[in-house]
Amino acid sequence: FDKPADQMWGATGSVSSSTATSVKYTIDTAGGQSGSAVYETRTDGPYSMAIHAYGVSGGTNSGTRITKSVFNNFQKWGVAP
Repeated sequence: FDKPADQMWGATGSVSSSTATSVKYTIDTAGGQSGSAVYETRTDGPYSMAIHAYGVSGGTNSGTRITKSVFNNFQKWGVAP
């Protein structure tokens, strides 16, 4: 790890491809970041588009796209309005 423990850090990058269920991006990640939000900044604020799930050393990282069914699970679990 190249960052101190117990701190929040951010990174920027680009979406390289996406499907109906996943988003691939050029954002560098490290172990322990699974579950982090992957979001885009729009003029009216940030919008989460995926949940980071897969880091590939030297490759393209990816996350699970937040679809209606994923969002419904968030609501069922009590983690979304």
